[in-house]
Amino acid sequence: MVKRHFTFENIFRKTSEIEQKITSIKRESISLKISERQLYRYYKAYKEGRLAELFTFTVEKRQRAISNDAIATIVELKKTKYKEFNIMAFNEHLRDDEKIFITYPTLYRILAENGLYSPLLHRATKKKIKRHSGIKAPTQKSMKTFDLMIHHAITI
Repeated sequence: MVKRHFTFENIFRKTSEIEQKITSIKRESISLKISERQLYRYYKAYKEGRLAELFTFTVEKRQRAISNDAIATIVELKKTKYKEFNIMAFNEHLRDDEKIFITYPTLYRILAENGLYSPLLHRATKKKIKRHSGIKAPTQKSMKTFDLMIHHAITI
């Protein structure tokens, strides 16, 4: 992981040095490895007393758009009434019969979190079966050697 040179403490110390005219913005931008414009922005925030606001990262947890009761209902319907349906058909039946409107990616995520996947799998084509079976079709040369082996076994 790359170490950042522009932590809050470094920026605070450098901007206070710039304000006291100890050093220049150009020199400090090189030492912090950021652009002069960015350092001007930090310096302006320092003078206004809001430098700490630029370095506080608050991430609020997003609330779910679907309630837990609705999720439980969807999972229960998939386990009982619509067990043999794939996810797309299940989504259509939820919309038409049950009047539950939900997008496909959200439905897929809900079902995957609960271990329910689409029951219909694609059948392997004959070409793939032949390719991965390890059995090769006999060639003209191999048939001749096979005939010779049988002829040799009969004569012995």
